[in-house]
Formats: sequence, structure tokens, C-alpha cells
Amino acid sequence: MLTTPESLTLMLTYPEAAKIFGNLRRVVLDELHALAESKRGDQLMLALARLRHLAPGLVTTGLSATVDHPKDLAAFMGARGF
Repeated sequence: MLTTPESLTLMLTYPEAAKIFGNLRRVVLDELHALAESKRGDQLMLALARLRHLAPGLVTTGLSATVDHPKDLAAFMGARGF
């Protein structure tokens, strides 16, 4: 599935969200640098927190062509020990 932070947030409100996303194993976030320091990025991180609750083994990968401060971006995604 390819979606936006806004659409994902909406889908997570569906009564069937646990069934839809419960077996999710991986999320790939493209062009993460463009979202990291914005309201859309905050919305995305809230949606990811909900996804992690629904699918505890979820692996999240962030992609970005240009990153000035990779450790900051990793921290934004919730990485520890980077």
C-alpha cells in the first residue's frame, strides 16, 4: 500500500484497523527528511505509534536521498543506539 500520513491516520480510525494492520510487518517511509520537522511528520509519528500498537513486531525503515543530520532523523523515528 502506498499512502500519505493523512490517509493513514484516517485508516487507523476504522473499526477494522486491528484486523487490517494487525499482521503488518514492515513500513517504508520515503522522503522522510521532507516530513521530519513538520506537522505532517508529527501526524506520521502518531500514526506509526498506533501501527506499532496494532502490530508489535513492526519494522520501520526510513528512506531519504539527502540527510544533513542522520542521527537526528533516526531519533525522530524512535531509533535507539544509532
